[in-house]
Amino acid sequence: MMLGRFFASDMLEANPLIGPVFFSAFMVCIFTLLMNFLMSIVCDAISADVDVNHDQELAEHMWSSVCAKLGLSSPPKEVVQEPGELKLEKLQENLGIIQEQLDQSLNICDSILPSRHRYNLDQPSTSSAPHYCEVKIVIQHAEDD
Repeated sequence: MMLGRFFASDMLEANPLIGPVFFSAFMVCIFTLLMNFLMSIVCDAISADVDVNHDQELAEHMWSSVCAKLGLSSPPKEVVQEPGELKLEKLQENLGIIQEQLDQSLNICDSILPSRHRYNLDQPSTSSAPHYCEVKIVIQHAEDD
């Protein structure tokens, strides 16, 4: 393995009982040390690509929990309220994205399943023909009174 060249007969001649014990202990320690090096290199490589914001959030949560247990309270964080029109625009953007993804999914299903033209979908049938549906998302803005 990582031993290189060694002479087991010399070790056994020097001390038949303690020699193998020290050799085995040495090998276990070196193996553990090298595995530790490997794991630290891998973990550093993985963490270099990740933006670490969750540590700050975890620390804030733990601090607020400790303060709450001690009876100390902090004022709640102010939430910035967005105007209704901005919320509606964001909602429409999100629904547009969902609609595009649904269309892509339906196109994939259409390419996998048999063609719609092979079956008459206007009349109900008892056959095992696939059933198709159409998804339409409608956004209506409710006026505040």
